[in-house]
Amino acid sequence: MNTEQLKQQAIVRHDQGRRRILGVGTATLDLINSVAAYPPEDSEVRASAQRRARGGNCANTLAVRVPLPKP
Repeated sequence: MNTEQLKQQAIVRHDQGRRRILGVGTATLDLINSVAAYPPEDSEVRASAQRRARGGNCANTLAVRVPLPKP
């Protein structure tokens, strides 16, 4: 067997029983700050906590799609 045939066999073996999804779009890192109360306009407040979460249309859509059954 030549190299190309071996590659094709590996791809077929890897893809059996699976569907692949390609997401195209934005993936961002959201920084979410928590404050004690909603601040008045043009004021400065100190955040009591900060957390990071995935964001962006593409990343959120794929995260929701993963646990759904195959169509």
